[in-house]
Amino acid sequence: VSKGTYKPLVHRAEDSEEDPIPKEAGGSAEIEGNRGEFDANRSTPPPVRQATMEEPIESTKPSATRSKPSASVRPSCPGKRKPFHVLLTSQGSVYQEWQTRILLYHFKKQVALHPCTEMTGFTRVLASTGAQPDSLMDEINTFIAPSLPATIHRGFQVINRPWSLMEFVNSPKFAEMVKEEYVYIMETDHLLLQDLPNTATPDTVVGCFFPYMDPTPPDMAEVVKRFYTDGPLSDLYITGPSPTLMHVDILKKVVKLWYDLSVELKHDVQADRKFGWALEMWGYTIAAARLKIKHEIIQKFQIEPSHLWRQNVSAEEPYIFHYTFGHEYSHDGVPMVGQVGEWSLD
Repeated sequence: VSKGTYKPLVHRAEDSEEDPIPKEAGGSAEIEGNRGEFDANRSTPPPVRQATMEEPIESTKPSATRSKPSASVRPSCPGKRKPFHVLLTSQGSVYQEWQTRILLYHFKKQVALHPCTEMTGFTRVLASTGAQPDSLMDEINTFIAPSLPATIHRGFQVINRPWSLMEFVNSPKFAEMVKEEYVYIMETDHLLLQDLPNTATPDTVVGCFFPYMDPTPPDMAEVVKRFYTDGPLSDLYITGPSPTLMHVDILKKVVKLWYDLSVELKHDVQADRKFGWALEMWGYTIAAARLKIKHEIIQKFQIEPSHLWRQNVSAEEPYIFHYTFGHEYSHDGVPMVGQVGEWSLD
């Protein structure tokens, strides 16, 4: 994705009295420049401290003594912080367990680097067959919902996202596990690259700009208008349900219609064909428009590089690296834009 030297994050003693990266949080590797390769003068990358990813992730487990987020706030932290709780939606598979470990590693690292972070809680919302637990239950604070039957999702299991979130907010466990007033919805293939500030408000959701969610092209508008008749297409924000930062009350307000519309769209031949893999995203945006939910769209919320187009991760300074598209490289680490390379990450 980008070129440069591989180097460990250096912690300066004058920055704080204690090391912000404890052993269990691990170090960091920075990428500089415009092409992905190690320093040509090195035969191997320099050593960095590694997180022990097999050990329990203490920071994600609920505290029996915590009654509200402010209980863990350090006295030196700003008084106007708006703590939020990460809701990681996931499904029961070895593949997503692997992704979850990587995401959690980076979440832990950001929390350790930023003692006054507003990311103060973490819950995995897991959809699994028969609500069966998986191998990460002892490590990660988890709510389990039974995954949807094939008669409903019809092979598009992403609909389990609004379904499992709806099950969670309607469960008594939600109030027990989520003490914060705001939530941050993440996916398993998100990597946190820096601390995320909470700019959401009680009536405004912070969302990411997705250019392919534009409802105005004629062929797209024809389908969208069948499901949104409350006003002009400009009512729809060009965004999706994840990543999003929102007040808990907004999640409770939107989640059922988001789920219902996702199922309706999947069962509609024209909508299913047109919306494709973004169908559940359209379920969210149409639901939000119907409910008049305002959004603040942040361009740098996340980046989605691909071998089909060029983006410089370091230069754009996104909060999230979403590794959802394929990447192609030559043997020498040169990005193969628009081509198939000798090395692939897909």
